[in-house]
Amino acid sequence: ERQFLEDLIQSDQETQREVFRSVYIDAFSDTRTRTLLHLLFDQAEHEGAIDIDAIAVHIGDNVAMHQALADVLFTSIENSPGWTDTQTVNAPDHRQAMFEAYQGLLKNRLEAHRAEVMAQLRLYPDKSPLVVMKKQLDDRITSIGRAKDFSALATLEPFGTSDDALL
Repeated sequence: ERQFLEDLIQSDQETQREVFRSVYIDAFSDTRTRTLLHLLFDQAEHEGAIDIDAIAVHIGDNVAMHQALADVLFTSIENSPGWTDTQTVNAPDHRQAMFEAYQGLLKNRLEAHRAEVMAQLRLYPDKSPLVVMKKQLDDRITSIGRAKDFSALATLEPFGTSDDALL
């Protein structure tokens, strides 16, 4: 989740707009991450761009939120082995990194739900609604794995979301 936020902040406005249209906030488990996403998305919607200084001011005296923002902004950098030999710096593909992170979040959440359903099926093997739910979860997990971009993930409505679940 932190990597997703980091890539979102570093992305160009076009990529940010694509993400804003496609991401479900329910996919993120950390409360601070969800709060930061709401702030970033609201700001981009109203101001047209993300302004980290304005976000920091908006957070006010909330120490936990300042820590969450600092965790995203100040990451530890590790050099890859042999970097001095190549001395090549490749620009990161923030869109792809965010897509893979979000895809993983969705799959993990659905797989956890599937595990709960499987546990219930072991207790109640004759419960046909559980069998149907398991099949639906299997299909969604497969669809998420096959998705190639954010728009494909946005059409899946992975959590039985309400209208306000889209960011």
